[in-house]
Amino acid sequence: MLFITGCTSEKTSSDKLTQLSTLNGESEHWQLQGYKLKIEGDTLFAGDGELHYKLDEKITDYISFKMVAVIDDKESVLQEMKIVSSGRNFNKQDTGKAELKVPMNNEGEKITFINKDKLYAEIEWISREGKRVEETIKFSE
Repeated sequence: MLFITGCTSEKTSSDKLTQLSTLNGESEHWQLQGYKLKIEGDTLFAGDGELHYKLDEKITDYISFKMVAVIDDKESVLQEMKIVSSGRNFNKQDTGKAELKVPMNNEGEKITFINKDKLYAEIEWISREGKRVEETIKFSE
């Protein structure tokens, strides 16, 4: 399931084109809300979303989150975080944020939200039973 809200383009005072998208999506066990992708000039800002575990149970002390764009059949990691903490409840987790150079396509052009082929998030955690579990939230258009 994919919801894209607030996709805008505007010129900033320094004449740089700014593009902003807010993503919301879900997998079987997780919801991602308010995840932002912003391209401003040569910089891509990714993050500031919230990850919610859908079940009303405590999960264990490890969570990994990665946002990936597939551009011209190549994966480009936009943001990645791993948290290990004993005694912490990860049912509601901030994704953090990242700042990186805007990825290029095969023609050497900076990507835009229009020419991206695919976008997805990977979540990995350890269940109450101690099993490593992984799910994907897809954002393809």
